[in-house]
Amino acid sequence: MQIIFRSLVRNDLPELRKWFEDAKLSRRLSLPTDEWLHTSRLRII
Repeated sequence: MQIIFRSLVRNDLPELRKWFEDAKLSRRLSLPTDEWLHTSRLRII
């Protein structure tokens, strides 16, 4: 298996938010807020 990393693009955000509809994941991690996405070091193209 090969894993390829790339920068997020704005069109990725809706799909990213869908991940947090999973009950197990949402219990362990909170949904990234718009503020976090805009102020983090995460580079969104």
